[in-house]
Amino acid sequence: DAGLNSSEYIIDTDLQSIVVPYAWFNPMSHREALRRIAEAGLAAAFQNRDGKIQIESFLIAGDEPVLEITEDDYFPPLRAPSRQDQVANEIIVETQPLRPDVEQEVYRSNDPVSNTAGQTKTITAFYNSTPCIDATATIEGVGTIVDATYYAWGATVKVYSYTNGIFNLVINAKPLTVQNKERAIARDEASILENGVLRFEFPANPLVQTLAQAQAIADALLASVKEPRRDIEVEWRGNPALLLGDRVTVKGKDYHVIR
Repeated sequence: DAGLNSSEYIIDTDLQSIVVPYAWFNPMSHREALRRIAEAGLAAAFQNRDGKIQIESFLIAGDEPVLEITEDDYFPPLRAPSRQDQVANEIIVETQPLRPDVEQEVYRSNDPVSNTAGQTKTITAFYNSTPCIDATATIEGVGTIVDATYYAWGATVKVYSYTNGIFNLVINAKPLTVQNKERAIARDEASILENGVLRFEFPANPLVQTLAQAQAIADALLASVKEPRRDIEVEWRGNPALLLGDRVTVKGKDYHVIR
């Protein structure tokens, strides 16, 4: 939609295993669309040093540190601010499964449309419910549909009339609605006994549609937030080989580069 070709972006192949049965985006910026995709895939979306958009999964099996940063590399002091407020020991992720509803009337002309003989009338129709699939337009009255382009939000229909007359445009389709929500829950019982329930509810994301993906998100988040977290902030000489999301070792512990 942004007009990019395949040489201008990189998508982690590990994300190919995540299947979204029905994808739908309301009008939004490309940045917000990428944010939702990254959130649903538990991935990072960023622009790499070559100017390409890169989406990389955080669910990488066997991810090893790519670098150890020692005291010889950074300028003291090393700062390790506590992130106690970000601890959670119960993660809840709710699925938002889109499914086709029964076929129904999603558009009808408010008033009869008049047309003259030999003329083609173009109508842009907006469905009463969005998104919709398997749309079909019909004419009640004088006229013939000569062309129709269907979208998830509506349709553009061209009607040709051989004689003067009026007609009503009717469109039937199957709306996609969220049906049969499920919840994935990940809990750390030891932390709950010690600290009580510290709950985090993952924000509703229309691209998290399967229980398997919801559980993968819950398990991965729990592993990273069940213990008191400390970030590492250092001023150092830098390493141009490092990428956002890379794992590094500092003072015997592993961290991900976030900035």
